[in-house]
Amino acid sequence: MDATITNLLSEVARVLDEPGPATPERQAETQRLLERLCGVYLESDADGRAAIRAAIAARQDGNFWAMHELVSRLTREITGPDAVPTLRLALAAVSIENCGLDYRETGQMVINLYEQAAGAGIDAQPLFEAVAAISTDSPTAGGCDSVAQILRVSGPRDKVAGREE
Repeated sequence: MDATITNLLSEVARVLDEPGPATPERQAETQRLLERLCGVYLESDADGRAAIRAAIAARQDGNFWAMHELVSRLTREITGPDAVPTLRLALAAVSIENCGLDYRETGQMVINLYEQAAGAGIDAQPLFEAVAAISTDSPTAGGCDSVAQILRVSGPRDKVAGREE
């Protein structure tokens, strides 16, 4: 595994494993590290991405919602056409999280992300498809058939629900 990935995953583990309450400062540091991890993920090869997904999957025990929190925060930050880098990071977070907790949560995150991007004037579909191409395309622990499939069929609520004509 690449040294950058190893070091960043070690930093994430260090912050998450600190004893004591999850203070706002600790939560902010976790978010900052996970956001950096998303950037590294987008630039990594298939082995690096798989290592990142595996490390995060090892933390998803029903109590680890940090990736969901990151996607939610990044989604809120998509406010105009210049927010494409933020959208890419949010999509990377969805890909990394890999529907590890619950398919309903992942589906709603993807819908919200698409609608926010569209409302901000971003042509989101090519970006969703690009991240789908580097995401897993197999069943997940959270009940998704495939994160890649969810990203490929992303769009307005009706389209994702299969109600668009």
